[in-house]
Amino acid sequence: MESEVVDAQGRSGGVVTIWDPQIFKRVESIKAEYFMVISGFIEGMGEKINLVNVYVPNDTTKKRNVWTDLLRIRNYGEGIWLMAGDYNEVRMEEDRMLSKFDANSATAFNKFIVEAGLLEYQMMGSRFTFMTENGSSMSKIDRVLVCDGFMNKWPCAKLEALPRLLSDHNPLLLTCLSSWDR
Repeated sequence: MESEVVDAQGRSGGVVTIWDPQIFKRVESIKAEYFMVISGFIEGMGEKINLVNVYVPNDTTKKRNVWTDLLRIRNYGEGIWLMAGDYNEVRMEEDRMLSKFDANSATAFNKFIVEAGLLEYQMMGSRFTFMTENGSSMSKIDRVLVCDGFMNKWPCAKLEALPRLLSDHNPLLLTCLSSWDR
């Protein structure tokens, strides 16, 4: 296995991306404070794929700066895109339970998603991806966002929130099968 790391900032953040070099051949990496982009090729697939691992801080200004940086990279880069991680933001009021909904922040997040040309698979397994330690509030702040080229290549992909065991976040599993794999 191969990996890349962006260190945590204090007790928060940090991202790790791990891949099998027999399946995925990395050609370049971009590391920033709150995300990393690993670009390369999947064995047998001629199109470049860009895998973005994200941890967006809770600070509103920093969030918008990360989205601006991701949008710039997305619009500059070639190939298909998958952006996954902890966005620390919801898209709609239903994505929160027992916590405050900020319509302005949700609007800014949705604007980033639209401007980046990203789509979201329906998530199974859980309605929320984060729960406070005492269970007093829950939110869907972790997401897998993909470009339309990714969605067209794997229209039947399945996104599942796995059981939360060691963290206050549910791990997400995206299973992609080509039409010939079904």
